Amino acid sequence: MQEEKKHLFRSMLPGLVLAGVMWLIKLLETLSGNSWSKYGLYPKEIFGIKGILTMPFLHADYAHLIANTIPLVVLLTFIHINYQESAKKLPGWLIFASGLWTWSFARPSFHIGASGLVYGLISFVLFSGFIRRDRPSLALSFLVIFLYGGFIWGMLPQGGNVSWEGHLSGGIAGFIFAFAFSKPSEDETEIEDDLVAEELPLPNNVNTSSSYIYFSPPTSSQNPEVPPQNFHLNYLYYEETELSQKTD
Repeated sequence: MQEEKKHLFRSMLPGLVLAGVMWLIKLLETLSGNSWSKYGLYPKEIFGIKGILTMPFLHADYAHLIANTIPLVVLLTFIHINYQESAKKLPGWLIFASGLWTWSFARPSFHIGASGLVYGLISFVLFSGFIRRDRPSLALSFLVIFLYGGFIWGMLPQGGNVSWEGHLSGGIAGFIFAFAFSKPSEDETEIEDDLVAEELPLPNNVNTSSSYIYFSPPTSSQNPEVPPQNFHLNYLYYEETELSQKTD
């Protein structure tokens, strides 16, 4: 139980640190008495390209910041729990890709806020479950649908001050990186193998020293009946060495 709490804290920490940086910047902006929105992303202009990196850290007001903080921490925690290797590089790629695409086509105005990153994280978790199709990933996909199922409407053109372009760019980026990072890492594979090993303990008379597993003939104390000699039992098929036949 103690180890699980430590793992949960370590998974939450990156999101908390990133959100903390955003809050610190907003506090400094408030203390300065000036709006820093002019340092955000301005599409199709060279001076506005710096906003690709600054946009996620600038917010219009504290309500805007709070609205992005909670899903940011929750989603990054999900990703660090279930997609450990992807979590190391995903936020940076999402910020860059969603920012670049927003800069390339959005309306001429300063675009600020971490919503593009948040939409990218939602999209990544959602589609990763249906691509990988393992139980933890699918569970997170359905949980994201339950929590943020209405995110699709934020990617549609709308009036007001909402940057639907940033939302759309983030959603597309998350979808693309769900495919790009769909192959489980070695660490994730090892964890999965460990779980299988724990759930399916091998009998005492099983030899696993080679690339396949086979049952050694039991002694008379284990079983008086000696099994047929010429066979190997593989994970996928039964092989008769004399007839060289395979059966799924």
